[in-house]
Amino acid sequence: MSANSTNPHGYKDLPFFKQTEIIYDFTVEFCKRYIDYKSRTKDQMEQAARSGKQNIAEGYLQKSLEGRIKLLGVARGSLEELLNDYSDFLRQHHLGLWEKNSAKAQAVRQLVYKNYNDYNNYKDYINSSETAANAMVCLVNQTNQLLDQKLRWTEEKFVSEGGFRENLFKKRLAQTWSQAGDYEIKEVAGQQTVVTNKKAGFSFEVPDGWKIKDESDGVDYSLNLLSPEAKFDEDNFLLIGCFMNVETIFDKASVSNVRASIQYAGKDLSEKIVQIGPYQALQRTISPSVVSTDPEVLKKVRDVVQVELPINEEILVSFVLNTKKDYSERCFTLLNQTLSKISF
Repeated sequence: MSANSTNPHGYKDLPFFKQTEIIYDFTVEFCKRYIDYKSRTKDQMEQAARSGKQNIAEGYLQKSLEGRIKLLGVARGSLEELLNDYSDFLRQHHLGLWEKNSAKAQAVRQLVYKNYNDYNNYKDYINSSETAANAMVCLVNQTNQLLDQKLRWTEEKFVSEGGFRENLFKKRLAQTWSQAGDYEIKEVAGQQTVVTNKKAGFSFEVPDGWKIKDESDGVDYSLNLLSPEAKFDEDNFLLIGCFMNVETIFDKASVSNVRASIQYAGKDLSEKIVQIGPYQALQRTISPSVVSTDPEVLKKVRDVVQVELPINEEILVSFVLNTKKDYSERCFTLLNQTLSKISF
């Protein structure tokens, strides 16, 4: 059993985390020596290096695999941004980029195998801008390869075991609920069904032909919307179509966390800010790149899009779309249509 499986701080022993510490320390020194301290590039490089390290730490403190995948993806995206910055530096300053199999590149790549691998092993490369940038190109590439491998393993586990939200839905799907008291569902012949949450103060139209299952547990108020063709296996994993989970959460901490994430959404390629009426919402996308050939794993692969919408200081509305690959484009369109027709 690995250290980090029993201790949430065990990530500090992971090779790719140690390497991001080296990358961060080296990048700070590199910027101090070779990048104009007034330039935006300096801030961007230092922030990207720090993000690569910090998001691994935060990812391993997450309780769900979904959260870990998201934050490891943020770390991976930040390191790719940093890699491009070092490559741009070499090109713009007419400096040579080492060939992957050159003696110089191989010497740098061997440093990660030292028992006490830390920043001191790389200090000799900082004295020249060309060797410094090339050394980081080598190390960032090595770190990205390790992160890519970890992401593939984690994503396979996510789809084979089911994520936090899907497991929650599986438990709900096996039950029969009464209609949640905070929701009013109006079905009018020839028109789309309209769902209103009076307590939270919003309403939306249900896509044509979708089935509605609603639930209230006294804290989170939820609706589960199933596409007409949605089918599940005996374990309630989605096999065909898509489903949308709508939760209205009354919690100040949740609102605060989402609003903080909105401020930094531009750093993560899997996140973007969307405008819904007068409010800004955070959209996250998870598209697993599973390498397994196991049919039992492959049948459970699906894309996930989550939109979190803070309405005020203590009300958060969450739309989570789960869709099979063949239905992604159509289901994404229906999600966007649903979001565009929310009334407050």
